[in-house]
Amino acid sequence: MAFYNHFFKEEFLSTVSEKNRYYYRSLFNRSATLEQQLNKDLYNFTDAEVEIFLYSINTSQKNTLVTYLNQAKNYCEYAIEKGGKISNINVFKSFSYGSLDKYTAKHKMKHLSKNDLEIALKDIVNSNDFALYVALFEGVGGFEYTELSELKIDDVREAYNNPVEDGYVIELRSEQKHSKEIKTRKLTVTKNLLKYLEQSHAQKTYLLKNGASEFTKNERDIIDGSYVFRNVTTTNRPDGKIDKQFIYRKIKVLSEATEGEISSISTLINSGVIYYMYLLADEDNKIDVKDLKYVTDRFGLSVNSLSPHSSYKTLAKKHKEALEVNYGASFASI
Repeated sequence: MAFYNHFFKEEFLSTVSEKNRYYYRSLFNRSATLEQQLNKDLYNFTDAEVEIFLYSINTSQKNTLVTYLNQAKNYCEYAIEKGGKISNINVFKSFSYGSLDKYTAKHKMKHLSKNDLEIALKDIVNSNDFALYVALFEGVGGFEYTELSELKIDDVREAYNNPVEDGYVIELRSEQKHSKEIKTRKLTVTKNLLKYLEQSHAQKTYLLKNGASEFTKNERDIIDGSYVFRNVTTTNRPDGKIDKQFIYRKIKVLSEATEGEISSISTLINSGVIYYMYLLADEDNKIDVKDLKYVTDRFGLSVNSLSPHSSYKTLAKKHKEALEVNYGASFASI
């Protein structure tokens, strides 16, 4: 759907940094339906109409609401300065951080839409952390997350030589649970993820507490090496290789950065699961259960070899509500 009052919004976007423009476009895409229904621009909303908009965002993430509210506040200020607003009152300023809890959709807490995740991650300062969260969302993991610990920069560079319609094919290595042997598999990932993995490898220093550390020395040197994800120099691995405890520490960082709204690896993985389910939907937003093999393969989920269809049905039932509330998609039959 096109933006309501398209030309004015595009004029405003031209004043916003390229980095933030994407998030403002997300706001305007979200507000367009209600603006059309009310036949008024977002900057002319009343208190009650702002409340309707906040509820319509339908997110479990308070930080998502904070982001949209702050953006709307800035947009409204611009409209006041340009004389486009009916009055000079910025109604968005009357909504405080503490008042936003009632607009969150608590039933969605274990899953995020792709859009909610992007907003949640926008304030993550370390490339190392950011890349890891996106990798988990896209299905990179393996037994005890060894696909992440074994990943090297040459694997990322080689992936650019293997383009496919919806991304690039990367070869991943993972330790097997019982034999401890290394097994490989190929996974199609996005170009963005490859870029984030390169940025992770290039990072030389790590900012403690997502850049909010009160210590005098608030950063640590990252061990140089070929692994994409590497420990800091205070660890006892000269090659910097990580383990599952490294992953758990990164999730703690994410939990603190999002004030507990994303506090587990499962939330990232489950959010990825429903997103890739959604990509399987037809033009009627319906998904065939048998197609879930694509999702189980991507995320390495256990499947009953004697009755794979029963495993797909179980997976569909587990995530059907989250799939519907986040993407409006459903299964043709379960």
